[in-house]
Amino acid sequence: MYTINLSLTEEDYLDYYIHYYKDSGSLWKMRITLSIAIFYFSIFFVKTTETFGIARKLFLATILTVSLIYFLPVLFYNQNKRQTKELLKQDKNGNLMSAKIITIDQSGIKSTSEHAQTQYDWDLIIKVRIVREVIYLYISPNQAIILPIRFFENIKDEIINLIKDKVEDIQKI
Repeated sequence: MYTINLSLTEEDYLDYYIHYYKDSGSLWKMRITLSIAIFYFSIFFVKTTETFGIARKLFLATILTVSLIYFLPVLFYNQNKRQTKELLKQDKNGNLMSAKIITIDQSGIKSTSEHAQTQYDWDLIIKVRIVREVIYLYISPNQAIILPIRFFENIKDEIINLIKDKVEDIQKI
């Protein structure tokens, strides 16, 4: 049995949501959809001004599209940061940011805080992603238990091995 004392930060939640969007493919879908829309809008917009030749129209549309593809992650990050802060403000009882004791053993994962206690059997964990120094244990397609490794560096390998024994879909990203 392993016991971890942790307190998640706003940055931990922000990293999770960014990882979630990257892992789910939503960011790429958004990039492609918006890029196509901006490209066609650019051609239409430039088409209405007759002083441009076709080469200039395509050039301008391409520049706008490439700019969008390049800057979209920055815009996305800033929007995601604002939304995460709003989500954390709405946590009236403070359960998201409160100190938790996480117990990991052969039967599953138990999270205990001042306000709640939750038990997750291993068969409820649908996938695991290890990203840089964080382990995300997904309990649904869009919800995960966040375990920053900084809280258990001395037993990191043992915990990762236990998780590998219990969960099939595990990826180190």
